[in-house]
Amino acid sequence: MTESHASLRDDYEVSCSELDFLVSEALKVPGVLGSRMTGGGFGGCTVSLVTKQAVGMLEVKIKSAYRARFGVEAETFVTLPSAGCGVVNLKKKEEEKGRRGGGRGAGPIVSLGWGLVVLAAVVAVGIAVARRR
Repeated sequence: MTESHASLRDDYEVSCSELDFLVSEALKVPGVLGSRMTGGGFGGCTVSLVTKQAVGMLEVKIKSAYRARFGVEAETFVTLPSAGCGVVNLKKKEEEKGRRGGGRGAGPIVSLGWGLVVLAAVVAVGIAVARRR
């Protein structure tokens, strides 16, 4: 994941100092397994794979460090990794729902018990660049 960021930065030159800073700061936090820019490049968003225990520490570190460096608030979003898009067999899903007791709160079909979360850091890079000029 982090090597992908380095490639986007060095080989494709689509990163920027703000995104490189976010990735660098994220990687300093114990429990961060990887971090990279995401989206079209040239500013905007990073995504980091983080253990659940490190999420709070990472959010505080990112927000504090980014504000100190660029004078702009970074916004973070915590999400859980999932199976992604794919074909869903509704008949099979209903059968599984019946075996689990059905109804709300029966739990997801895909277990996320491996204890990782994704933290996305979004920043207003255009504002940060404009303020430095």
